Amino acid sequence: NIAPEHRQRGLGTALILVACRDAVASGAATQIRALIKPDNTASQRAFQRAGFTVADDEDVAGQRALCMVLN
Repeated sequence: NIAPEHRQRGLGTALILVACRDAVASGAATQIRALIKPDNTASQRAFQRAGFTVADDEDVAGQRALCMVLN
């Protein structure tokens, strides 16, 4: 989560990219999935800018989530 006063600067995308590169470089992951609330369009844009694509919808604890994947 980005603090409100620091939003709309591209920091979310930058943080997503760094975390994903570290996970892949360490061998901890070959595919990364993000589960995002459908109404959180800012988060969806940040993940799309980081190279994620929409995979499907999933049920998470009884709530719908948009699943985005980075291969």
